[in-house]
Amino acid sequence: MLNTIEYRDIGIVLEVTPRINPDGFVKMVIRPEISTIASSTIPLSTGLNATVFNTREAQTTITVQDGHTIILGGLITTKDENRDRKVPILGDIPLLGALFKSTHTVKERTELLIILTPRVIRNNVQADEITREQKRTLGMLRKWEGDGKNDLLKPLELLVPSQSDAPPPAPAELMPELPNNNMADPKNDEDPT
Repeated sequence: MLNTIEYRDIGIVLEVTPRINPDGFVKMVIRPEISTIASSTIPLSTGLNATVFNTREAQTTITVQDGHTIILGGLITTKDENRDRKVPILGDIPLLGALFKSTHTVKERTELLIILTPRVIRNNVQADEITREQKRTLGMLRKWEGDGKNDLLKPLELLVPSQSDAPPPAPAELMPELPNNNMADPKNDEDPT
């Protein structure tokens, strides 16, 4: 009998396939996968069991303008776990042991959020600028992590740039003008009538 070993990626695997349009939009095929090793196995033969993998995956296609952030959610995991607490030795006594132990259910719900900001790098100056910005962001994350604070929104504020942190618009010669498709300009709040 011949046994083979196959290595497999488990955990959270994210595949992103970007396509850049000439008008500054990035079309991305996004495929997140969450996989875990199950607690049970499948017996194949005497002394040989196969590992079971729990896998959840999704696929979506999104088109977003260069420098804008998108947030995807939806891969939700719920887990119910029964936990026993007992007094050592006394909790194991038949019949009377029930007085010295308790069982409670712990419910856990997690959701995977994916935050993506595509950047189209058109020249070396932009590449250097984005590299410096990423180093600054990572430094702030490390500093925040070292502070020991438990504010969950702080990392999101660092990862999702505000309007003032948006990258500067590309020069006109690098970025062709977008066609007018009769959409309202979000910067102009005036009523056209």
